[in-house]
Amino acid sequence: MSTLQNLLTFAFVLTSMLSMGLSLTVSQIIQPLRIIRLVIMALAANFVVLPAAAFALSRIIPKEQQ
Repeated sequence: MSTLQNLLTFAFVLTSMLSMGLSLTVSQIIQPLRIIRLVIMALAANFVVLPAAAFALSRIIPKEQQ
């Protein structure tokens, strides 16, 4: 049952992302990428801020040892 659930979840995520991406035009995709400040902030958030927050939370709320 777990394998079927994982497969269905993957199919749902894949089709959802494809439907959103295919509904956009090329200009709608490129337009936000021309705003350099937005791109830099998005990259910083995804590669610096969120990993640092996850690390901090893992130290604040330790996992129970078995």
